Amino acid sequence: MIFRVAAYIAFVFLISARMSAAQPLDILEKDIDESSLFDTEIIVDVPDDSSDDLINIYTEKKSVNFTGQFRFDSLYLINRGWLQGKKRWGSNRIYNYTDGDLFLDVRLKKGIKAFFDIGIINTSSSISTSNTMTSAVDIKELFVDFNIDRKAYFRAGKQFLKWGRTYFWNPTDFVNVEKQNFLDMKYIRSGIYGVRAHFPVGMEQNLYMFLNTSNADDIDQFSIVTRFEFLAGRSEIGIIMWNKYKENSVFGADFSTNFMGLDLNGELAFSYGSIKERMIEKNNQLTKEKISGKWVPRATIGLSKTLNWERADRISLYYELFYNGEGYKQKYFGDNLKIDYLMQNNLYEMNYYAILYHSFFLSVNEFPFHSTDFKINSIQNLIDYSGILFTGLTYKVTEGFMVSTDLVLYFGDDNTEYLYDDSGAQLRMLAMIYF
Repeated sequence: MIFRVAAYIAFVFLISARMSAAQPLDILEKDIDESSLFDTEIIVDVPDDSSDDLINIYTEKKSVNFTGQFRFDSLYLINRGWLQGKKRWGSNRIYNYTDGDLFLDVRLKKGIKAFFDIGIINTSSSISTSNTMTSAVDIKELFVDFNIDRKAYFRAGKQFLKWGRTYFWNPTDFVNVEKQNFLDMKYIRSGIYGVRAHFPVGMEQNLYMFLNTSNADDIDQFSIVTRFEFLAGRSEIGIIMWNKYKENSVFGADFSTNFMGLDLNGELAFSYGSIKERMIEKNNQLTKEKISGKWVPRATIGLSKTLNWERADRISLYYELFYNGEGYKQKYFGDNLKIDYLMQNNLYEMNYYAILYHSFFLSVNEFPFHSTDFKINSIQNLIDYSGILFTGLTYKVTEGFMVSTDLVLYFGDDNTEYLYDDSGAQLRMLAMIYF
C-alpha cells in the first residue's frame, strides 16, 4: 500500500514538474480547440479547421443536433461439420438483426455541451422448427462537458474513452470494459460511468484523469486512471497509471512515431500480479486465482503503411502483434472439462485467451469500382494457430447509404480457439443508413 501511494504521488509530481517546466506562461493563456479535446468514438461532424472563428461557433453558439444510423444485418452461419460432410444442412443457421444509434448533441455558450447516444437492437434467430426474437435498448453514452476558462475541461456521465495507440488490442486502455469486435470494427461500443478531467498545456502536453464509478457500491470501489501525453520530436508518448483500493496498480506507456516510412505504434502495460483471475490446476482440482509474486506484462506493437496506386493513399496496410501476459500457453480447447470450467466461470474472452496473437488489416479504396471499397482482415492465435480470415466489399450507393457483403472463414485444427464451437464460415449482408 505504501509503495502504491508513493508511486502515485511520484507519478503526478513528475508530470506536474514536466508541465510547469516545459511551457512558458504565454502558451498557457492561449485558447484550445475544444473539438479536438473531446474526441469520442462517434459524434456529430465538426470541421477540421481549428481557426478562432470555428472555435467560437462551436463553443459560443447554442445548437441542438440530432443524428443517427441504422444497420440491417443478415448472417448465414455455416457449420464446420457440414463443410466436411459430417453434418446435415440443418446444422447451419440464419441470424437477422437490426440495430441503430440515435445521437443528440446539445451545445450551449461557454463551451458547455451534452451528448446522448441510445442504442437499439432487435435480433431474430430462424431455423426450420422454431423462431426466437429479442430486443434491447442501451444508453451507450450520456454525459455533459464543461470547462473552467478553457484551462481545465471536464466530462461527467456515461462515456466512451478512446485511449490507446494501436488499432485492435489496447493494453493501456484501463477504462473501457467492452472490447473491439474483430468482425464488426465499426460497432459503437457502450461507455462507462465516471468523471474525466483534462488539463491541456499548450498544444504539446495533456494531463488526463478519469474517476471510474461504474459498478461501485461505495467510494472504496472507485478506480482512478491518470494519463500524461507529450510530444518528443516526431513522436507522441503517453504515460498511464491505474489505481484501485486493494487491487494491484497497473502502469503503462504508449507511443506513436514514424520510422523508415512506416507508422509505428506501441503499448505496454504491466502490473505486479495479474488483475484478472485465471484457471489453474492445484492438487488435481481446477480453481481460479490471480497471478502473484511477479510482474505481468501485456504489450502490442503495430506497423502501418499507406501506398499510392493511381491516387494517393489508396491502399492501407496494418499489422499488429499482441503479447498477453495473462494468457495461456496451453492448448485447453481439446479438454472439455477445462473448457467448461473456463466458460462457466467467465474466464474466457475471445482474442484474449492465449499468450500471443497477431492480426492483419488491408483495405483498398475505390476497388474494384469507383464506388466500392475492398478489405481483407485476419486474426490468429499463435499458440494453437487457429484464426479467422475476413474479406468484404462495401458499395457506397449515395451519401448516407451503403451496402456491403462479407465472407468469413475460420481456419485451423479441431479443438482450437476459433473452431471450438464448430464454426466453419459466415456469409453476411449489411445495409447501413446514417444521417
